[in-house]
Amino acid sequence: MDTENKTELIAFRLSLAKKVLLDRVATLKDRDRSHILNEALDLYLEQWMWETDHIQRALARAEQEGDAGIATAEEVKAAFDAWRR
Repeated sequence: MDTENKTELIAFRLSLAKKVLLDRVATLKDRDRSHILNEALDLYLEQWMWETDHIQRALARAEQEGDAGIATAEEVKAAFDAWRR
């Protein structure tokens, strides 16, 4: 099933202030609301997936290495205390 090009209608609530900004962006870009919302959602999902992927990789690497490379709470505190001086 080709879900990439299939569309579905959804509805959600947003504040009036966000609607005003959405309409402003749509007008400035000469696009409809749907296009702007899809563009914004694409950017959000891409960023979220990138972050999640990197977190999962870091956790897997940490599990493989044991505690090596992971600072303890005391080490973090000492580093911040040294930085503040």
